[in-house]
Amino acid sequence: MPRYALHSVAVQEFKLQEDEHTLTVPAVITREGVYDYDGMLVYEPAEEVEKAAFTAANAWIVEEHPPEVILVDPAHIRGTVREPVFVEDRIKADLVFYKDRSSPKYLEEIKTGRAKSVSIGFFFKAFPEKGEFKGKPYDYVKRDILIDHVAVGSWTGKCSYPTCGIGVDTKSSLKNKVLLGAKPCQSHNGSFEQAAVGDVSKKATRRREDKRKLVDHEEAEKLIAHVQALITELKH
Repeated sequence: MPRYALHSVAVQEFKLQEDEHTLTVPAVITREGVYDYDGMLVYEPAEEVEKAAFTAANAWIVEEHPPEVILVDPAHIRGTVREPVFVEDRIKADLVFYKDRSSPKYLEEIKTGRAKSVSIGFFFKAFPEKGEFKGKPYDYVKRDILIDHVAVGSWTGKCSYPTCGIGVDTKSSLKNKVLLGAKPCQSHNGSFEQAAVGDVSKKATRRREDKRKLVDHEEAEKLIAHVQALITELKH
């Protein structure tokens, strides 16, 4: 049973490509580093970032992270992720926005750099393991990362330029704090698994803060069953 989390990043400069149907911008969507999950320090190793690169292929792009944690409504789709590759310590990819699914205002904000924040939603498993990376201590190591979607908008990201984001191609240390949401539990093998959410919008944050609480394994299983039911329903 995986954890879920968001990385938020902001950028200042980027190059873009445009044709009749799409707008494409390059981005660094995640990289090795220590992330602070509401006081729980989790290390994301480069080898796990590399293993996760292929999971970003064809991930959907949205304006805000969905309240259901995973994307269940196609109306929210604004584009897709193409050609994700691992380079040194990061995942680089092209973010392709569909013009027929994105408003002119949204596309203009991307072109002008106003919509400069990028935040990935992903699942992972965190295992208890203490250590240090570039002077930053951690208590857990992140494994089995699976990227679900990428949000791009004009909100302010927690992890700012020049760490990650559209047009970024520099190697630097991470400075990020992701707001934890609800539903942590401990599995039989000692790993911790839970959902986590970022403050990509005040409205989304308030919704998630209202739901923030610890739940036991049984409640977590109910959540997974509910999500699986939603996915099954969408397939029919």
